Amino acid sequence: MNTEAFNSKQFLQEWVDERRSIYDKAVITCDGNIAFNPMEPGSFNPRWHPELGGGPSVFYQMLMDYKNEIPDLCDVNYFVETGTFSGITAMAYAEAIDHVHTAEIRPWDEYKAIKSKHDNITFWGGDSVAFLKKLLPTIPDERCIFLLDAHDGISHVPIVEELECIRDLSNVNNHIIIIDDCTDCGQGNFPDWGEIERNLRIINSDYKVKRWEHDARNFRQPTIAYPGPWSQI
Repeated sequence: MNTEAFNSKQFLQEWVDERRSIYDKAVITCDGNIAFNPMEPGSFNPRWHPELGGGPSVFYQMLMDYKNEIPDLCDVNYFVETGTFSGITAMAYAEAIDHVHTAEIRPWDEYKAIKSKHDNITFWGGDSVAFLKKLLPTIPDERCIFLLDAHDGISHVPIVEELECIRDLSNVNNHIIIIDDCTDCGQGNFPDWGEIERNLRIINSDYKVKRWEHDARNFRQPTIAYPGPWSQI
């Protein structure tokens, strides 16, 4: 992974401008229209940090916040996402990493335009657990960055099943795992925080688990889990 992919503010702006037309055709309503403008300080998710750089996806920026704490991050070659949504996160990681796999239960035509910009993205349609069961046996020894974001509010929430797939279908236990929307923990079918943390620590008992509880860039409290240097195998 190239952890300096978006370290230039000028490059980030040019990158955004080149892709703006893709996104503007499919603005997503989520608590209002989310403007695709990571440079604007007052935007929905400000994504520029003067020391850490920036990125067009808050989930890319979250990883960059912790990049100096994650051993051998530059050696990771796979980003695996459940819940493609707008495709912005997939595009961001595709700029920095060799192989991107992303699944969405509702495929959109706009993904074809994204694919034309980033041919290292593989788009999958359908259920996230079925996706992981197909993909992970083909890359059993690869360390991955996972973003688990396939849940539909608090009704359909496959987070525990997705974590079980990672646990059972991978030969390594030092993945980086990001889980979105932890503000919903314990509501409806969304697992409570204790259950999520327990399942993360079954994968790796030495995981550092950190939650963005008071960060203006994403009020949905995403969580990141990553191994410390002592837990590498």
